[in-house]
Amino acid sequence: CILELNTEKNSELVKKNLNQLFFLSLGRFFVIPYDTNETSFVSQNYQAQNTLSELDLKILKIHYNHIYDYPINRDTFLKLVSSKK
Repeated sequence: CILELNTEKNSELVKKNLNQLFFLSLGRFFVIPYDTNETSFVSQNYQAQNTLSELDLKILKIHYNHIYDYPINRDTFLKLVSSKK
């Protein structure tokens, strides 16, 4: 996934939510409109935090340990990157 930021438009909003945007870019994660948890990156009501919530950690573990469980080491990563050029 690639995270691209347009700093020309609404740069204050981008700065405020950079952590959330980065988290969402780690997988095919989306904001949950009805979630009221202000500490979770997937919540529509997310308030800027510098910590990872328990829910977010569980989401990452499920995603990378069960859904996307293909192990990638340095050599595999370099092969993947070079094949995309």
